Amino acid sequence: MSYSLGPFYRAFIFGVSGFFVLGIILAAVHLVTSNEVLGVRAFLIVWMIVAGFIVYRYLFTIAYDLRQEIDQLAWKAPLRSGIVPLRNIQRIRCRWGDGVIYVSSRGCIHVLAQKGFVRFASTVGQLCPWVEVRVGWSARFMEWLPASTAFHG
Repeated sequence: MSYSLGPFYRAFIFGVSGFFVLGIILAAVHLVTSNEVLGVRAFLIVWMIVAGFIVYRYLFTIAYDLRQEIDQLAWKAPLRSGIVPLRNIQRIRCRWGDGVIYVSSRGCIHVLAQKGFVRFASTVGQLCPWVEVRVGWSARFMEWLPASTAFHG
């Protein structure tokens, strides 16, 4: 069984990240080459820090592809991936489009939870009875909407 946002998502994230990286570079060049007032400099520095954090988070920590194999869960972010044994999964939480898989050995795997993630989490919960699956009302509503699903079980 698998849950995937598809190849378009990865291309989209790379494109948006490139746009933000270009913005960070231009803001840094502007800070170095111009004489701006303190308020503008502070805003640009804060914006560069926030944009850098967002780029890092979407490229390295938010998974777009989950695959449950025999006794493990494989996940992929655009620039990082990993494998977690199913016995190490403690809890799966989903609310407001944010899915979090709590793993005892690693911490958390964050997932953009779209339609199909709740079914994926429920299936993992059925396979592993020790895993607590908590789903918020917004995720249940999203599952109810008539659209295609990213879940392939």
